[in-house]
Amino acid sequence: MKQPQEITLLIVDDDDIGVASVQRAMRKLGMSNPVRVGRNGLEALEQLQVLNDTPGRNPCLVLLDLNMPRMNGLEFLAELRSRPELAHTIVFVLTTSEDPADVANSNRYNVAGYVVKKNAYQSVLATVEMLQHYLRIACPGVIAPSAI
Repeated sequence: MKQPQEITLLIVDDDDIGVASVQRAMRKLGMSNPVRVGRNGLEALEQLQVLNDTPGRNPCLVLLDLNMPRMNGLEFLAELRSRPELAHTIVFVLTTSEDPADVANSNRYNVAGYVVKKNAYQSVLATVEMLQHYLRIACPGVIAPSAI
C-alpha cells in the first residue's frame, strides 16, 4: 500500500512577520508539513511549477496574501487558474483586506477560504488550526496522521 504524502504548505506573503507567524503557529500546533515561501505571486508560481514538475512531489496547499509587490494575490489567482497543470491547487486567502471587492474577486477564482487577519498572531493561529482540521477532513489518505 502506498504511503500517504504530507501536503506542502506554500506561504505567499512579502511580510517576514506574517510568514514567521504562520510558521510559529504550525510549530505550536505540532504541524510538521514541509513549508515553502514565495514573496510575491511570481515567486509562488515558479515554486508551484517546480513542485508540479518534480516526480513524487507532495501535493501543495497555498496560504495567499493579496497585497504584494510584482504580482499581487488576485493576479496570482488569475494566472494559477489559467494553468491546467496548477488549476487544481487549493488556495486559502489570508490577508488584512476586508474589502468586499477583494472577497468577491477571490471567490471568483474558487478559493477554499478567505480569512481576514484582524489581530495578527491570534488570527493566524486560528487559521492554521482550521487548516489542520481541513487537511484531516478534505485530504484523508493523502496526509500522514503524524504530519498534523
